[in-house]
Amino acid sequence: MVQYLTSGSNGKISTVTFCTKNTQKAAINNLLGEPGVSSTNGGINMVTLSKRLSCFAALIICMVMMGLVHAETVEGATYSIISDNEFRDVKRSVDVRLDRKVSAEALRTIAMELKNMERKKYDRIFIAYYLPNMKVGSGAWATTHFDPELEVKILGLTAEEEEKMVRAAKSTPRDVVGIWMDDRPYVGATVTIYRENNKLYLESKYKDGSGSTEEMTESQSTVGSKLVEKGGNPHGEYFVLDKKGNLQAGDNNGIFLKYKKLK
Repeated sequence: MVQYLTSGSNGKISTVTFCTKNTQKAAINNLLGEPGVSSTNGGINMVTLSKRLSCFAALIICMVMMGLVHAETVEGATYSIISDNEFRDVKRSVDVRLDRKVSAEALRTIAMELKNMERKKYDRIFIAYYLPNMKVGSGAWATTHFDPELEVKILGLTAEEEEKMVRAAKSTPRDVVGIWMDDRPYVGATVTIYRENNKLYLESKYKDGSGSTEEMTESQSTVGSKLVEKGGNPHGEYFVLDKKGNLQAGDNNGIFLKYKKLK
């Protein structure tokens, strides 16, 4: 269930779980009264009545919102609104969480549903879509912007592209240490670490068929193996392969990327 709560002077709308069962129960109890509630002349005093009416109003709003705002399903995937902000009637910015990748047509459907939910008309609407574990503000997997006409863009790998790349990476006859996916927007690559002639290599392959292969040097640390390009990296970048087979990338500032393990 998506939470819509207004905050700030402009009535901005934000995230997660609106109106739990406990909230509803508390509102009903406050409205109907509970044992031990004091009364005046055998009835409810005005202060108590006012509080109960306020709770009742909150309950009604809660029920209405629950009927209008909730997690939706398109193509078997669930989406929910993370944040929804506006700037007068100039623009509306929406962040959406998807539980999996969907097609461009599904994104178009979601975009139209979100547009139809708007309380007023905006000159432009910017909608960004994030997959599970993607950090909001650090690059979206896809966007559907009304600027002012609707334009659908998938910035990361589509489900079909990922499936094709994974299948190709796993079909290698090499002595593979592991295979991972880098699914960052505008990147989209499989990363394969393999051994050949007693040497260690790291290969990156992109969806357009291009790629690169680097010979790596390996050293042991408390968390696993640290891999660095032979001859060093001018930016101080390195890889860490932990004892569970998880691959991460780091630099002088620490770890900045965790890859999705495929094999």
